[in-house]
Amino acid sequence: LRRRRALLVLVAVLLIFYAVLAGLRQSTWLSEEKLFLNAAQCAPNSVLSLSNAGTVFYFKGDYAEAARYLEASKAIKPVYSKGLNNLGLVYWKEGRFEEAKDMYFASLKQTYPYSGAVDNLALLYATQGNTDKVIRWLRIAYPNVGDSALRSLF
Repeated sequence: LRRRRALLVLVAVLLIFYAVLAGLRQSTWLSEEKLFLNAAQCAPNSVLSLSNAGTVFYFKGDYAEAARYLEASKAIKPVYSKGLNNLGLVYWKEGRFEEAKDMYFASLKQTYPYSGAVDNLALLYATQGNTDKVIRWLRIAYPNVGDSALRSLF
């Protein structure tokens, strides 16, 4: 009888302990920001975790920190097209236009290219006033729209 009570107490203590741990861990899932930053901390060699953490900092406007995570992701595996595109966005925000273009082109050259890089190239060229290149990239993104309609945007 004593052993049985001791075993029940032990099981109850373990259940409470693991319930508390689960509750603490569950708070990580309350926001994408917490989830992505925690994932990068737990898996520092994960391309996707680092890329997602970089995107969190991009949206917070902390471009230096975003670049740090996205460059780390690229260093591990430089073929994740969305991460390359996101690094291009960071470079664009930092005024590093040639590097941004390089990242967009790198994103498009991958086996699984990120199509949003086409739009980002067009936007980058638009901010530089290069209408001919904007039209060229918009033709790729929107092949069913005529040139006159595209040029009317400028």
